Amino acid sequence: MLKFQIMIAGFVDLPMKALEKLKASFFSHLPYAALMAVVHAVVYRDYWTGHKIIGSRDFLFLEVPTANFNADCLASGSYPLWNPFINFGFPWVEHYLNTSFSLTHLFAAFISGSNLEIVQRELFFWIFLGGAGIYLCLHELGKSKVSAMIAGICFMFSGQIFMLPSENYMIYNACAFPFIIYGYLRARNSGGALSLVSIFFMTQFLLAGYIATAVLGCYLLIFYVLFDSLLEKKIISGLKFLALTFIISLLLSAPKLLPLYMGMKATARLSGDYGSVADPFNLLSLYDLQSLLIPVKYFFSVYAGIPCVAGLAYCIVKKRLRPDPLLILAVLSGWLLITDEFGNLSWLRQVSYNLPFARLVRVEWLHWYYPTIFAILYCCQFLDDIFSEADIKVRIAAALGSVVVVSGFFLWQYDTNLHLIAYLTSVSMLVLWFVLPHFLKFERHPAVFALAAALLLSIEFGAFIERVDINEPPRRDERYIEIRTTDQWGASHSFRDDNRVSKMKYIVYLRDGTRPSIDESRKWPYLISAQESQWQENLLVDLVNQKRFAGWWNNAMVSFEFGRMYGAELDALDRSPLYALIDRAAASPNKTVSLDNVSCSGFTFSTESDADGALLLNQMWDRRWRAYIDGAETPVERANTHFMGVDVPGGRHTVRFAFRDNIFYLSLCISFLTLAALVLLMLLRKRSFYFTRGPVV
Repeated sequence: MLKFQIMIAGFVDLPMKALEKLKASFFSHLPYAALMAVVHAVVYRDYWTGHKIIGSRDFLFLEVPTANFNADCLASGSYPLWNPFINFGFPWVEHYLNTSFSLTHLFAAFISGSNLEIVQRELFFWIFLGGAGIYLCLHELGKSKVSAMIAGICFMFSGQIFMLPSENYMIYNACAFPFIIYGYLRARNSGGALSLVSIFFMTQFLLAGYIATAVLGCYLLIFYVLFDSLLEKKIISGLKFLALTFIISLLLSAPKLLPLYMGMKATARLSGDYGSVADPFNLLSLYDLQSLLIPVKYFFSVYAGIPCVAGLAYCIVKKRLRPDPLLILAVLSGWLLITDEFGNLSWLRQVSYNLPFARLVRVEWLHWYYPTIFAILYCCQFLDDIFSEADIKVRIAAALGSVVVVSGFFLWQYDTNLHLIAYLTSVSMLVLWFVLPHFLKFERHPAVFALAAALLLSIEFGAFIERVDINEPPRRDERYIEIRTTDQWGASHSFRDDNRVSKMKYIVYLRDGTRPSIDESRKWPYLISAQESQWQENLLVDLVNQKRFAGWWNNAMVSFEFGRMYGAELDALDRSPLYALIDRAAASPNKTVSLDNVSCSGFTFSTESDADGALLLNQMWDRRWRAYIDGAETPVERANTHFMGVDVPGGRHTVRFAFRDNIFYLSLCISFLTLAALVLLMLLRKRSFYFTRGPVV
């Protein structure tokens, strides 16, 4: 009886102790998290308030419309399986931009219905979250909270991260990746192999992120864990971590990955034949890497903050540049993505094409946040040493060395008149980072130094973003919002001119709460090819937001079948009906057809005719469509080469087309069963812990 009472006491006491420990840990990090949040809110204030809207074409034509479509489908009580408003119908369940399972997208959809400004705030929330992940990584590496905070802020305002919200869903990959690394570091330091943090963020990394970017991130994670576990002599633990993290995350992400995999061969972008091409405007060369030192560019900025330059300079002066997994991955990932001045890929990049799915990785210049993450974590490891360095000669040598390097590149490559202020700001910041710790006594007054560091970083990155930001305040009225937009290829590529942007124009966007519902599309059941209006942004945005049945979409995710329609055949369909009831007889009997319902997974019609006929639906034919007449299934035939039709007998009938993807339903089962098994495992492990670790008499 006494043993049982003691075990029960242990069962109750241990979770309370764990909760107290978690509470104490949370409050110890809270001041630094609050400082990061304040800096984030101050520097990005225009985007949080909606005073500025991201003006890139990808954000306005891809991110916002897809988020709105997902939200509108959920609002109508259905999951987005098929998008009837692009490419004359497309299996949305296998679209590489489908983020319907992203937790933050679901939250935005259910709370607000999603809209332009909500989507923008969601992206900037992820930026803060990514900074918190960097903070946790550096703290787990044994560094001070002040240095961890500085590293997190450097990540939040680095040039790549500031630019990424303009370039569709890669922001989720960039900001989830630090947490995956953090989960590994936690598992390594605790001697375990299972990390729920890594599994959770890897799942979001796959569900919400750009899938080609996820492929690259997975390979970089594998190499990092292998290098680190080898150096730590824990290779078995590292392999176990990789196996558990990938297997569980892939199973949890099955609702996106399985349909996508099944549809890869049907689309140009994901078929494996797309690959990368030599393109000096879309790839990052050694010339562009110089923006790491002086922040003067918008398009190709890999600027990561003066503390990173200072940390690396100190590391070299102190001769601490030794093999380190973070340094190795920073160099390897940079080598993988670097090109020459003509845009030719590196040797390592070409070799990587032999890895599974590696050819999916494209637009290499957008993936430079991977080297940035590893570089920030590596360089900021030395900040504690800089702050506590007692030898003034070492401080001066490191400061002078970094200033000489920055000055050399400035005089060699930059327009010295145009970028003089940016250069002087960088040099001043470098000197301050080496001088301030001596006067503020970092070891005696870490709180004061943290405040000073946050202020210094706010000034540095605020000035950087103010200089390179090309977005402008929108113009609003009761229903519409006008945004000045640009193609992402319209920004300057040179260090020898200003950040001029070409091809900017205003487009009109629907304001919050004014988008029509999916069901309202019944009011305008006509096809619009938009073939002659590819560069008329107002028309394209209007088609998507008004949910018109369109035959053109501003991305490369079109099926090979749809691609064959481009040209005269597509033009001929412009303004034609979405559906028609066609006579079988030579005469013209009385016939009527009405569209009663449209959703992301089906169409319902009412037909009436005094003779047999055929109902034509101008949506792209797909083997997963089923048709039912008065509830009884009937074959779906190809019609007019590309579309669908069913034979309908005379009389009054209800005809329903339903999209049924068995792979998707199977993947849902896999995901939910994996989640249930994971939860059960955690419960059993906790129960075992409570009953075996408690005090026993």
